[in-house]
Amino acid sequence: MRLKRVKIFGFKTFADRTEFNMDGGLIAVVGPNGCGKSNLVDAILWGLGEGNARSLRASNSQDVIFSGSSRRKPVGFAEVNLLFDNEDGSLPIHTNEVSITRRLTRSGESEYSINKQSCRLRDIFELLADSGLGRSGYAIVGQKDIDNALAASPEERRAWVDEAAGVQRYRARKVESLRRMQSAQQHLSRVTDILSELETQREPLREEAEVAKKYKTALNSLREVEAGMLINEVAKAVREVEQLEKKISDASKVAQSELSRADDLDLEVRRIGEKVSEIEREMDSVRGLQQGSLTAMERSTADERLAQQRLESLDDLEKSLGDEVGKGQERVQELESEIVALEAEEKAELDTLDKVRIEFAGAGDEAKELQQKLQALEKSLLKARDDLTSRLRSEAHAAQQKERAGLAKRELKGIIESLPDLESAVAEAKAAFDEQNDCIRTLQDRVNAVEASLTGARVQDEQDAQSSRRLLAEKAALEGRRRGIEATIETHEGLNQGSRAVLEAAERHLLQGTYVPVGEAVEVDKDFALAIETALGGSANDLIVDHDSDAKAAIRYLKEHRLGRATFQPIPLMRPFESSFELRKLLGEKGVVGQANQLVECEHRVRPVIDSLLGRVLIVEDLDTSLRLAKTTGWSRMVTLDGEVVHHSGAVTGGHSNRQAYGLVQRKADLVEIEREIDKIDRLVSDSESRSKKRQSERQKQLDEIEGLKGQIAGSQEEVDEARSYWQTLNEELQASVKAKGRLEHELEQLGHGPKIDHPEVDVAALETQRDDLIRQLASRSADAETAEARLREAEFRISQAQLRLYTARRRLEATQDAEQNRDKRLAHLEPERVKAREEILKSKANREAAEISKKEADQRLQLAQDSKSALLEKSLQKLEDAKASRANAASVGDGVHQAELNRARAEARR
Repeated sequence: MRLKRVKIFGFKTFADRTEFNMDGGLIAVVGPNGCGKSNLVDAILWGLGEGNARSLRASNSQDVIFSGSSRRKPVGFAEVNLLFDNEDGSLPIHTNEVSITRRLTRSGESEYSINKQSCRLRDIFELLADSGLGRSGYAIVGQKDIDNALAASPEERRAWVDEAAGVQRYRARKVESLRRMQSAQQHLSRVTDILSELETQREPLREEAEVAKKYKTALNSLREVEAGMLINEVAKAVREVEQLEKKISDASKVAQSELSRADDLDLEVRRIGEKVSEIEREMDSVRGLQQGSLTAMERSTADERLAQQRLESLDDLEKSLGDEVGKGQERVQELESEIVALEAEEKAELDTLDKVRIEFAGAGDEAKELQQKLQALEKSLLKARDDLTSRLRSEAHAAQQKERAGLAKRELKGIIESLPDLESAVAEAKAAFDEQNDCIRTLQDRVNAVEASLTGARVQDEQDAQSSRRLLAEKAALEGRRRGIEATIETHEGLNQGSRAVLEAAERHLLQGTYVPVGEAVEVDKDFALAIETALGGSANDLIVDHDSDAKAAIRYLKEHRLGRATFQPIPLMRPFESSFELRKLLGEKGVVGQANQLVECEHRVRPVIDSLLGRVLIVEDLDTSLRLAKTTGWSRMVTLDGEVVHHSGAVTGGHSNRQAYGLVQRKADLVEIEREIDKIDRLVSDSESRSKKRQSERQKQLDEIEGLKGQIAGSQEEVDEARSYWQTLNEELQASVKAKGRLEHELEQLGHGPKIDHPEVDVAALETQRDDLIRQLASRSADAETAEARLREAEFRISQAQLRLYTARRRLEATQDAEQNRDKRLAHLEPERVKAREEILKSKANREAAEISKKEADQRLQLAQDSKSALLEKSLQKLEDAKASRANAASVGDGVHQAELNRARAEARR
């Protein structure tokens, strides 16, 4: 066996991980003083289990851990690993290499391992025994070891010899065996003493053993009978539990199925509601199409009637124009013949005038000049007469336009006057429609709100049901605990043998009088139960009696039947309790809860006993408070809420026990707490049931309200449709009036820019006067001035008359020709207008038929939608009724489940 490798970390000066390989023959570590040569040897020695810090040149075990320097931080642990070659099997381990590791932390925790397996230091010593590396090993020798060897005693030298000879391990085992044998011998001596002591007690114990055997035999028989009864009862309870569990399972499945069915029905109701909403939207669109079709029908009928009237008026106009065609042509021929005759007459008159003028041309140059002036004046007179005729025509046209403008103004005035009323009527119709529509929307919003409330109520019902089931399960568990605690109290579990025997004898009327355990006589809050239990201690088993004779009789009974011992508290023998001044003074100290007797409740008759037991006991919050007040006077014990006790003598009791006391006081406190929790659960369940019943009533009211609201919506929908139709009709009439108003305003604007009279005013009479003056002048120059004047005037008059008649005839001819042309044009346009009117009639008929078909389709779609809506509403109401019935069934099944759970809890408690 040889050392192959050394790994060091954190040991003394080895701050970094350092590894030394020793595979060569002889290895020497050479260096100046203080370089750490000895630390390597100390590390190997420490790794082999050296426990003496002075042997390692350290004051304590933590000094071997590197404590840091100016450049390096300290490390948290020291570790040394030694690897040995074990190919020759020197060490009793079946491996070729053996690794020994030691590790020490700054907290003082030390770990050892062999081949990375945790072990004890003793295991390392046993492993290295007889190898020269053990406790008495000689493999590592220091300077002082040489001095010690020279001055060693024979015993020490023998140890080295034993180590070298390989018998040290066996010598250590021998010492250990001798030590164990000596310890066994001492135990055997104590057993012998105990046997000798028991030998003196054997005869009395034998008699007691005989009695105990009989008691045990009777008790075993009783237990067998009770066990049989209990087995029977347990089997019965098990069967009952199984039946109840099956019933609960089946009922839960049924309830879950009913609830699932109710949820499915609610989902179907919501889907039906969505379908109803879609149908209502479709009905609104169909009503719009229906109203549009009705409007199109009315418009088509009106267009058809108007086209028919136009066609009739065209027929009448054609008839009247046809009657006038022949008369117009005859009139044209007559006027043409008349014009030819008048032209001939004018020419003859002109010739006559020329003859007269030639005949009287002897008047000289002045007459010629006057003649020229007269001719020019005649031309001006003719032009003036033409201008006068054009002006008269323009004035007639202007008068006609003025008359049309007056008619248009009156019509426009009527429209303007009727527009406010019509707009007011449209606004009123729109307001009425909006009011009706808002009413329906309000009703629908109310329906949605009530349905949302129903959904919330259903969710709340489910939550309350889950909470009730959870509370009932907690109640069943609490009732089980309560029955268990009541059973332990009734059986007086926890009392000592003597007290239990007295109580059992009193219950069997073997003893007269009343015996009440102190622990059962008091009631205390759960927060103080442990402290009061600790304060009472063994006195909790004491029995309170009304008379000292009852205590005497019970003690005699215990002696006669050898049933143990018991302590009695006769009420008459209790001394009056008076609280001292020092005790009352301590009650005001911080951390003091109060006097123990004041923190419990009991009957007035047993108060002297409780005051006697607890009157000088203080209850404090914690141990610090009790230790702080330990040097005060006036008390016998101070008990903390956690059960620590400070005695007046100065002794302190505390800690934790695996068998923590759980006496009558704590049982009663837990029982009161459990009953309070059960009452609380009962109130919560009752409140939940009352809320559920209240919501059930409100749910029925809400369902009735939904039915009433949907009925109101159905009744108001027709009024809304009528209001919409009336509003649309008035709106169309208003739009038509606005268009007519615009058209009339445009026409008035055009009439305002009518034809202007461009022909100036001409004084025909003045021109005629000038002409007459020239004629007189011309006549006065002739010899026969008067005759010439008369003849010229007569000739000119005849000429003017002839010209006037010719002009009039021409004008009549032109008017007649224009009338004939207009008549022809009108007759030519009659047929296209008639064709257009017929086309409009056919188009109107087609539009009306299409509108009628669309209206019929809309009526059919509306009727189908209404039927579908009614069916869906009936289906929804039926689903709601089914859901209601399912929930009622689930509730009744839940009640049955609840009752079965209670019965199961009772059966479980019995089991």
